[in-house]
Amino acid sequence: MFSKLTVLFKSFQLNFNDLYQFHILVTVSLYYLLISRFTKNIFFIFLAYIILDNIHFVNQIRYYLGFPILMLGYYFLFYKKNYIVSILLIIISILCHSGLAFLLIFIPINIFVPTKRYYYYILLFSSFVFLIALFIYNTTLGDILIPFGGYMTQDFHSSFLGGLYNAIPYIIFTVVLYKETFSLLEREPEIMENPKFRFLYKVCFFPVIFIPASFMLQIIGHRYVMTYSVFWILYYYLFFIKNQETKIKLEKFLILCGIIFICAVFIYIIPGYIFSENHFTDEFIKMIKSSDNLKELID
Repeated sequence: MFSKLTVLFKSFQLNFNDLYQFHILVTVSLYYLLISRFTKNIFFIFLAYIILDNIHFVNQIRYYLGFPILMLGYYFLFYKKNYIVSILLIIISILCHSGLAFLLIFIPINIFVPTKRYYYYILLFSSFVFLIALFIYNTTLGDILIPFGGYMTQDFHSSFLGGLYNAIPYIIFTVVLYKETFSLLEREPEIMENPKFRFLYKVCFFPVIFIPASFMLQIIGHRYVMTYSVFWILYYYLFFIKNQETKIKLEKFLILCGIIFICAVFIYIIPGYIFSENHFTDEFIKMIKSSDNLKELID
């Protein structure tokens, strides 16, 4: 898809900046469509998400163009039961970035794994994914997994402590969501029959599969875990903030803001004190300086 778009833009005498801006505009529009399927509070959900994932969002444009298309495909497949639209969207998403093909394992997991035992099986599958990633990395198999093999090289390998630190935001979010969900199901077990809850519940906890493997290869966490933070925020908002009593609503809203703040500190601030450089902060500053209107804020 990127190759075809590049040729198309070039034929109209447009440059890479135009192609890049097109990706960002279309991706934001796709997230608007995706979030609007569940709530009208689109601005808050997207703002909270982009605080956490803006560096990857604006740098990995092929993947981030395909991801919301794939999620819309899942929405039409499992929620709306519109199989033709779903298949078309899934195909288009993989044409945007072949790495999204790994996420297709959500389809059999969603179909065959019992909802009541879902989190247990997700933890079990995460062990298998970790062992498979470890095996691929320690053998020559990664060399033939084009275009995925390049990510199995030493350049992308992380120390365990580095990978664990990188995964702290994922762990914080998923642990809080699990505790809140466990309490909710104890109070309202019938909510599991709600199609919206069931769909978002499965989508939110699906990326836990990739967290252990991200300790070794951080790019797994960046692409296959952090992208789902938009669903974590949406899920928390819909089932733990919205439609609650005012006091509870305020309490849960502050908890969500606190989680996002803590995760942002781990992403943007703490690395600057314990490491020689902070990739995320450096990239964020570059983004600001790339805008003529915003660079004055830094200079």
